[in-house]
Amino acid sequence: MQDLIKEALKEFSIAINETPDLQEYMKDKVRRVQINLLENEMVQHIYSITVEGSKVHPMEEKAFEVRPDISITSTEEDLTSILKKELSPIKAYATGRLKIRAPLLDMLLLRKMLSG
Repeated sequence: MQDLIKEALKEFSIAINETPDLQEYMKDKVRRVQINLLENEMVQHIYSITVEGSKVHPMEEKAFEVRPDISITSTEEDLTSILKKELSPIKAYATGRLKIRAPLLDMLLLRKMLSG
């Protein structure tokens, strides 16, 4: 799972640097993204990622000490399917298999991150 997330973050970092609209959106912004992986409806793993401007900091296996800007909650199986592009993030969200808490404008960031 960690390798899949790291690969998606690498692709996202490239996308930021190659997409002027995304660069402009992220300019001077810091976003804390927390991924909560469920097993038997309980959080089993937490990954935190900080995106600062066009820089994606290394992922850490811990929760943020402050409330994250974007929170993603899913099972490892569903998130794996999303990252492998076997399951659409929109379909997963619509069916409750992917839960997201984020300001509306940050959905652009999240969509790009999950789409790779």
